[in-house]
Amino acid sequence: MQVKTLSPSSQIKVTLPTELYGLARSKASQFGLSLSAYLRHLVITDVKDSIYPTYQASEMVEKSYQKALKEQDKAIVVTDLKEFFANL
Repeated sequence: MQVKTLSPSSQIKVTLPTELYGLARSKASQFGLSLSAYLRHLVITDVKDSIYPTYQASEMVEKSYQKALKEQDKAIVVTDLKEFFANL
């Protein structure tokens, strides 16, 4: 997973109950991550919709998309734009 780096960075201190700390460290090691990397991953996963919002496409866009998919076999591969426009 590639994540956009946010700058500048901030450091936080989190206090966890001993049992939860042990469980989190165990889970992090299962993924081959440090505890801080694992916690960072959890936060990113939780807030990713806020960072990278998704929107429902309009009905018009959905219809255009469906039409384009149906007509995909009619597509032309263009490797040289100058040549393509010169031959129009």
